[in-house]
Amino acid sequence: DLCILADVKAASQAAKLGQPFAKVATSAKLAQPLAQLVTLTTSAVESEEAAGGDEVTASASLLDKLNLKGLLPKKAKPAPTGA
Repeated sequence: DLCILADVKAASQAAKLGQPFAKVATSAKLAQPLAQLVTLTTSAVESEEAAGGDEVTASASLLDKLNLKGLLPKKAKPAPTGA
């Protein structure tokens, strides 16, 4: 389990500067869980590739490998109107 602390000062500074939270959160308490999250995410994708999961090309980006489209809700098909 990961626990990313809520640092109000860092979050407000990131919002004020228009920067991502990870770029502003340079303290070890905030940076370490974010680094662990990245490591877990990339290792999960790499292990899926090694197991022969989806046939993803080697040049595909990390976002393509994660298949985030599966998280989006499906569009409902319109009900057929009978005439």
